[in-house]
Amino acid sequence: MKIALDKLESTSVTKILVDDQWKDAQTDIEEALFPINKGKINASQHTPFLQPHLRLVLGDQGYEEAVDEILEGSFAIPGGTDKYTRMLLRQAKQTQALPPMQSYITTEENTQARKKAKERTSAGISGLHFGMFKAQATGKHLSALDTSIRSLAYSTGFTYRRPQFGIDVQLLKRSQEYRANKLCTILLLEADFNMNNKKLGKEAMEIGERLHLLTQDNYGGRKKLRAAEISINQQLTYDSIRGRRGKAVIISNDAKGCYDRIAHIVVKLALRKLGASQTGLHSMINTIQRIQHYIRTAFGNSKQTY
Repeated sequence: MKIALDKLESTSVTKILVDDQWKDAQTDIEEALFPINKGKINASQHTPFLQPHLRLVLGDQGYEEAVDEILEGSFAIPGGTDKYTRMLLRQAKQTQALPPMQSYITTEENTQARKKAKERTSAGISGLHFGMFKAQATGKHLSALDTSIRSLAYSTGFTYRRPQFGIDVQLLKRSQEYRANKLCTILLLEADFNMNNKKLGKEAMEIGERLHLLTQDNYGGRKKLRAAEISINQQLTYDSIRGRRGKAVIISNDAKGCYDRIAHIVVKLALRKLGASQTGLHSMINTIQRIQHYIRTAFGNSKQTY
């Protein structure tokens, strides 16, 4: 997630509430937050895809042979797999031929991407910030160097050591809500690693749009559609029900920790179905699974990681 530097500095926590007791020392705050954050990033451990019968044949990142079989529709689903996981695996089958994907990054592409990036966006612990990369993009040779570093990982699936360290920034979700388990955790990644991940998502969405593979009610991140329009459609639906004196059951479901519970094999299947680069995906998932997390509060970064 992108977050501006000024917002980060103004909303970082200086104290938290744990079991009705205030913690306002850096060591006490970090001691309370470490298990909570670890619980968030391990929330997918109890999901179907990480249970032994599926994990054995799919792996933690998705064995390429098994993923190919799922996309082809020839995968033999292991016994003991629940009904909804079976449905998901069947839906992952590719039903259309996909255009060839570019598995490398060009200098021109890198330059354009850097120019669009906002300098105020926070980046990882290394100190290589967006402003530096934007400055490099103004020079042909420096942009080519930046491109070669990004493209090596994207085209081979390699993971550098530098992006394997991230910062969990603790922010208040709501004003005056200091309970430790109610804080918002934002993971800051290295700027160049984040740019590669953005390329993966952008190209997958473009193919999804072109081949009509996206759901009709998916509004976020799509051209000519805004997430705010969902609220308008919802209100119009309510008005229509009332006007017709119709009967309806409406569920407003805010799934707690839904992103934390997404197993990486599901990410891989979804993006591969939309034609995302195999090597780019491998680099992204392999890096994320190796990340050592620091915690940042108003006192600065923690000395220990998890």
